[in-house]
Amino acid sequence: MADTSALYGLLGALGGAGFTGLAAFYGPLRLHRRQAEQEASGAHEKRKEAEVARLLRMRTTGRAWLDALERTVQDLQANRPPDVDRFDEIVSRIRGEATEAGYGLAHSGIWLGSAPPPPHIALSRTTTRQIEPLHTDDEEAATAQSYVLARLREATREVRDDVLRCSQQQGEVRVEVLLALQGVREAREQLNTALLNRIEEVNGGPVQRL
Repeated sequence: MADTSALYGLLGALGGAGFTGLAAFYGPLRLHRRQAEQEASGAHEKRKEAEVARLLRMRTTGRAWLDALERTVQDLQANRPPDVDRFDEIVSRIRGEATEAGYGLAHSGIWLGSAPPPPHIALSRTTTRQIEPLHTDDEEAATAQSYVLARLREATREVRDDVLRCSQQQGEVRVEVLLALQGVREAREQLNTALLNRIEEVNGGPVQRL
């Protein structure tokens, strides 16, 4: 009987030691696994934040570029042509930021072309107040989206030509300038839709639209 008790005691001691050894082994292993999962989750969140920041930067820099061109046109229409050197300085800075942001979209699977296609329709030179949309179907809208940077560069050249012309003589803003700005607006509208869709994909749900 004493021998049996001693045997049970030995088995219990061995079992306790085994459990202690297992706990000593699996405890740190589980902790390490939990830390690795937390680090992976944190890295994933940082990648999401970086991608959303890239998408938003293209939206804001494109908006700033277009705003600068539209303000210049407003000054021209008010017979207050800006200094061409000042115009070049402002646009050069904004263009660099927008171009960098546009090329950065390649990380998000969005590629912006460098040269625009021909306009869909040619409007009469007498059409100076009401500019109709240049693109009328989904395929052409997608093309406009892809060439937003090229449209902005094209509009910049047209606006600058009028800045130079109006600095020497008074005159109305050319219809080519208005058409170029309309092309930019259409391209940005389509691109902004694509950017918003991508942001919703990254966040895993719809963005609240105010």
